[in-house]
Amino acid sequence: MKVLLIGKGGCGKCNQAKDMLKKKNIEYKYLDVNTVDGMAELTYYGEDGRVLPVIVVKNKVFRSVIEAIKTIQG
Repeated sequence: MKVLLIGKGGCGKCNQAKDMLKKKNIEYKYLDVNTVDGMAELTYYGEDGRVLPVIVVKNKVFRSVIEAIKTIQG
């Protein structure tokens, strides 16, 4: 299952999300919102980057890493 995590450097909640995914052995792709690719993905999913991190699982957007993990683990 592909997981996309969009965040930015220095974002505490973004770092916590990365740590939680790593602890659960969930592979993810990270994109920084300050890059063209990161902003393009945010825009694609209808987000503007005001609330980070944004986690995408099965084309569904989550703002809570806990809810994303629940979906991943079934």
